[in-house]
Amino acid sequence: MIYNRIQLYNENALIKYPLSDTHTEDIPNDIILDLSLTVPANLTDIKCTNIICKPNYVFISFESANGPVGHVITLTPKPFIIIPLTMSCAGYGWIVLGPGALRAFELKGSTVAVDSRCIVPNISTLKKFKLNINGFEYDMPKALKIVCNANTKLLKETRVIGSTATETLTIARNDLILGDTVLKTGLIQFNPEQLPISTIANVRPDANGNIDILFTAETATEHIYFIPAYSVNNDFIGFLIVTEGMQGCVDPYRILTGQIRKSDTGYGSAEAMPLDCLFPPTPESPSPTYPCPDSY
Repeated sequence: MIYNRIQLYNENALIKYPLSDTHTEDIPNDIILDLSLTVPANLTDIKCTNIICKPNYVFISFESANGPVGHVITLTPKPFIIIPLTMSCAGYGWIVLGPGALRAFELKGSTVAVDSRCIVPNISTLKKFKLNINGFEYDMPKALKIVCNANTKLLKETRVIGSTATETLTIARNDLILGDTVLKTGLIQFNPEQLPISTIANVRPDANGNIDILFTAETATEHIYFIPAYSVNNDFIGFLIVTEGMQGCVDPYRILTGQIRKSDTGYGSAEAMPLDCLFPPTPESPSPTYPCPDSY
C-alpha cells in the first residue's frame, strides 16, 4: 500500500514516466504512475503494447521482441495501489495505476517503450525455495496465502533464530475460540510418567517431585488458590492457580502524571485556556480552575 498518494501523483502526473520520455503517442500521463519489471537479461527492450481502460476493468500488457513479458487485468481498478503483474516470462513485476485509469481510454498495438529505469535486468529468476506440505514438495508460489481455521491464528513475532532476532510468522492456538474445557484439559495428552509442567521459572522438582512456591500478599484481601485439573478421562494432571482480590501493580507514572502542568501554569502566557476547566488543580500543579463556557 502506498500511503503518500498525493506526493506520488504530483511527481508523476505531468511526466511520461514510467513510459519512455521520448514517446509521442497520446497517452494520458496519469494512467500508469509507476512500474517495475525484474526479468532476464535478454528482455531489456520492453514495450507497453496495450492500454484499455473501461468502466468495469483495466487491461495493460507488456511485450518484448522475444515474446510477451506480463500483463495486468483488474475488474476493480484502484489508484495508488501496488498490483502484481501476471508474468508470461521468468521474472516478477508490479504496476501502480493512477486516477486516469478510471477514465475511458483505449490504445491497442502500441510500440511505446518502457522507461529503462523500470527494468531490472539480468536477475536470477530461478526458484530458490521449495514448499513442503505433508511430505509433498511444491514450487514456492509468488504469493503464499496461509489461511487458518477457527482454532488457530497467525501472528507476526520477533524471535531469536540462532543469534539473530528475526521477524517470523507463527501459527498459534486461538484461545478466544476454544472453550475452558479444551484450554485446561483437551489439548493435554496425559502421561502418568511425565508431568504437564516440568519447571516453574526454570526450577525443577526436588527428589520427591515437589516445588516449593512462596506467595507474598500485599494485603489480607489477596488470596491464592490451587484448583486440581483433570483430563477428559478424569486423570489428575496438575493444578490451576487462581487469584482473588489482587491489588495489581502500582502505576509507575503516578508521580509524573501529577507533575504535568496545564496550559496556564506552563511557560509563556498565564492566561486561562478553554480546556483548563477539565483539569482540576492538584498539589503538584496548583493552578486555578476556570469555569467552562456553555459552548465553543
